[in-house]
Amino acid sequence: MTPRQKNTLDVITDYINTNGYSPSYDDLKPLLGVASKSGVHRLVMQLVDRNKIKFMKYRARSIELIDGS
Repeated sequence: MTPRQKNTLDVITDYINTNGYSPSYDDLKPLLGVASKSGVHRLVMQLVDRNKIKFMKYRARSIELIDGS
């Protein structure tokens, strides 16, 4: 996992632990220092490809951490 991907996973984990729900892409933009939603999407999808997170179907704010992340 790259340092950028690790940082993204840490930010998502901290957000979920603090707020009790997963962040939206708009929430993640300033936390990750990314200017666009497509940049956030790219980082999030890299974590999905590495089986660190997954999306719950048919739900907003649906990022779910996978055990062992």
